[in-house]
This record gives sequence, structure tokens and C-alpha cells, in this order.
Amino acid sequence: MRIFTPLFQSAYKLPAKPTKSSNKLLKDVFAVVKENPVPAEASLRLGSDDTFLVFRTYNPSLKKEDFQSIINPLSSALELQAIKNSFEITRFRDSRYFTFLDKYVLRFPTQMELKQYLLSTKMSMLDDRKVRFGIKDTKGIQRDLCNYYVNLMNARESAEAYKNGLVLDRSDDNSSNNINSNSSGAVSAIDWDALQETERKSVVVWNLPQEWDETTLQERFWWYDIHHSFPLLVNQEKNTSLTFIYFNEIRDAYLFKNNFHGALVEGNRLMIEKL
Repeated sequence: MRIFTPLFQSAYKLPAKPTKSSNKLLKDVFAVVKENPVPAEASLRLGSDDTFLVFRTYNPSLKKEDFQSIINPLSSALELQAIKNSFEITRFRDSRYFTFLDKYVLRFPTQMELKQYLLSTKMSMLDDRKVRFGIKDTKGIQRDLCNYYVNLMNARESAEAYKNGLVLDRSDDNSSNNINSNSSGAVSAIDWDALQETERKSVVVWNLPQEWDETTLQERFWWYDIHHSFPLLVNQEKNTSLTFIYFNEIRDAYLFKNNFHGALVEGNRLMIEKL
């Protein structure tokens, strides 16, 4: 009788027995691991007056709901709701050009609420990775937020007010327009409600033609209620600009961004960022 051998049998090989050299290698590896364990994750060292947390990411689309969703749901309903309502978020933007940088700032009324939030989000995931908050250089971040606030409030008024009152960076402490010149705690001078309302009515647009002035822009987009606009930055080589536009209505700002982001205007695609 002819015996047939399964086809896969010839391709399958049993693993070889470990040799003395491989055993020695494994012992050496385990010895190194034992002597050099994985370092424990460093805990945040809070200062006595820290009420800010910083989350770094290049994703500009995160919302407050995303930071609320990572709170541990095992807390009681009342405690869960209290933690969700205990903070506000601010996108950290360039203080001069108003574009999103690389972080979100979470603001808490007291350090106790901050600690509760940290504890309830310790093992959570956000933006496809384990959430990790920082508090490094929070005083510098607060100064930058103050400068951003001053510049944006001036931009809301007019191009002239923006240019005359421009605070360039955190080291520009001699400016009379810099509300944080005396103390890093002057972040409390920010009117957060006014800042939020101004952001909702504002956009910055990359790649508008350089020769378009405020009148031309309002004529081209006449169906949107534009209060005023002016260039923040001009690219002479490409004949384009980064333009700040302030609307009278929040709805118009959202519609403008949704309808024209990616649109082709005189050979250049518009890139619109909603503040």
C-alpha cells in the first residue's frame, strides 16, 4: 500500500532545542533587564498655585467633550458631573499670528479640582495614546496667553489697534500694553468670556491674494457679514497673505470656514483656521 504524506508536513519543522550558546544569551538578557528595570512614570510635581494642565498634540480638532470623555466613569454620577464641569480648555495659539501651535491648556478654578481630574484620567487614552498632562513652564504659558489675549482683543477692534499695540513675545515686558508685565499671575486679568466670543467670530486665512484689501474681500464675499479684515503676514514671493477676518456673527464665521476651506482662489487653495 502506498502511503501519502501530507503536503504541509514537509514544510513544517519542529523548533530546534535551545543550544548552550542561546541559553547563555537568554541569561545575559534577563540579567541586564533585572539590573535595568523600566523606570516608573514620573509623577507631576505641582506648585502651590498651579491650576493649569497642558496637553501636547498637533491635532487642532479636540474639544472640551474629548477631555471630558476620558474621565473614569466609575465615579458617582454627581462626582462625575462635577469633574466634567470643573475646567475650561483653551487652544494654545501663536500670540502674533493666532494659528494653533501644539498644545491645549486646561484651566481649573482651584488645585483641588485639578488633582481630582488628574486622578480620574490617570489610565485613560486620548488622541490614540495614553493621556499625559504636563505642567512645565506654566508661568511662561500664562504670559503667552496674556500676550495672545492683548493682541486678539486689539485685532478685534481694528488693524491699527493691532499694529500699534502688538506684543511680540513673552520677554517684551516693558510694553504698556502687556498686561502681564508685573506678575505672571496677571492671567487672571483675561476676560475669558470675551476671549471665547472673539475667537468664535474670527478666522485666519492662508493664501488670499496679496493685493486684496479689506474692500475687495468684502465685495468678493458680500453675503457674509464681515466686520473687518487685515493681513497678518504677506508672502511677496508667492503673492499671498495670512489674513485675519472678524465677523459680526458667529454663524458667518463657521459658514465661511466650512464653505471655503480648500477652495481655489486665483491659483491658490485657501487654508482657513477657525479660532
